[in-house]
Amino acid sequence: MPELLKACAGCGRAMNPNAVLYDADARPICDDCYARADLLATDRRAADNIRKAGYGCLAAGGAALFAPILHIGFLVACVVAAATSGVFVLQSLGRGNERFTKHLSLMQRRIILACTIAGLNLTALSALGANFARLLFT
Repeated sequence: MPELLKACAGCGRAMNPNAVLYDADARPICDDCYARADLLATDRRAADNIRKAGYGCLAAGGAALFAPILHIGFLVACVVAAATSGVFVLQSLGRGNERFTKHLSLMQRRIILACTIAGLNLTALSALGANFARLLFT
């Protein structure tokens, strides 16, 4: 008895039932549609990483405000964390990186940029304040 061919849910092309792949909604799809869906999911995860880095920069900036009270090494760690995530976000939101940022809405881009700038400013303020206090009290 011959096997019945299945139609791809993405493009409608006939597929061999032994070579069927399934998407996130458990629909049968072909290799090409599966690769496109996987690439789209990967790009969305990259956009999510940009968003998380922006919030991380703000968190590192907030932690840097209290870092001089705890330990100077913690301040250095906060500065490095805020600087690296801030540079990553600023480069990612720049022109030429629309592949990933097209998955972020305009409001999300603005919020991420505001968080990044605030985090970098808080970190710089804390680092300058720690240096000023060290010069003042030594």
